[in-house]
Amino acid sequence: MLQRQFTIQAEKTALSVFFEIVQQLYDSFRIHEEIHFNFKKHGDDYLIDLRFPQLYNLYSSEFRRINLAAPADRDSLQTELAAFSGYGDWESFKQQVRFLKEDHVESSDNTIPVRNSCRVIYSKLQTKYSLQLEGREISKK
Repeated sequence: MLQRQFTIQAEKTALSVFFEIVQQLYDSFRIHEEIHFNFKKHGDDYLIDLRFPQLYNLYSSEFRRINLAAPADRDSLQTELAAFSGYGDWESFKQQVRFLKEDHVESSDNTIPVRNSCRVIYSKLQTKYSLQLEGREISKK
């Protein structure tokens, strides 16, 4: 039993904790599809665009609230996420992606380009981190 707990703790990485908190944020309706992440169909796979700057800020606040400690730094998470996706570094992995504006204002241009976002194969996140961000959309006003 003690060995199993040690193994579970040893398997926790900054990225696994990040996605654990992202899942908690989703389950508590604090992050939303189209604002914080988007799905794209690519062949037989789904890709997920992550609005990393905003997700990191939410993760950071939640991590501090739960653990009363500093979260993993942005650079470490970006490096881990790039490596997870098969890239050598964040610079070659990051993208600019359009997301809905957070204020939900109806206008002719209701999306904004967000730099430092990224695109990951969703099934890899599901398998490795048990991430489930499906089945709920934001309400359109």
